[in-house]
Amino acid sequence: MQEYVGLQVHWLVSLHSAHRRDQGTARLMLLDRGNYPWVNCEVPIGDYPELLIASVGTNFWIAGKIKKVEGATIELEEARLTPAE
Repeated sequence: MQEYVGLQVHWLVSLHSAHRRDQGTARLMLLDRGNYPWVNCEVPIGDYPELLIASVGTNFWIAGKIKKVEGATIELEEARLTPAE
């Protein structure tokens, strides 16, 4: 799966969980269109404060670069979120 590392992506995802980190970031666990694979990333809380009160299943568009793929989990870096309409 290393051939996907560095690939720029843009997906519709649904929120599974958001956990505050010490570094002023939130660790997100997302599902691709509500199903597997997992899409994980960290984003600055100051840029997306609504994530800490968003409901499970809330949809977002995520864009970023694939950092790592392990089984059914994709780790993104440089992640940016926009609300799904």
